[in-house]
Amino acid sequence: MINTSDQEDEIIKQAIQKVILNVLAAFTEKERLDIKTRQDGRIEGEKAKGKHLGRSKATVTPRGNKLLIHGLTMRLQLLGSLVVL
Repeated sequence: MINTSDQEDEIIKQAIQKVILNVLAAFTEKERLDIKTRQDGRIEGEKAKGKHLGRSKATVTPRGNKLLIHGLTMRLQLLGSLVVL
């Protein structure tokens, strides 16, 4: 006689793991959607107040213009200073 209880236990264990994973994925997806909804609401509120959204405009110094004219690459640092790469 063949003992199948170990095989059946393994199949049941895998099925339970898949169910748990799917439940966790569903909770994660719901949380992601809730965060997105709250974020969109805040953005709309700020737009209604007329506040500037997004990144501020970068300013290019005369030195930066010279670098750009010569086709060199530069990166804006945190305080707006330019560094040649």
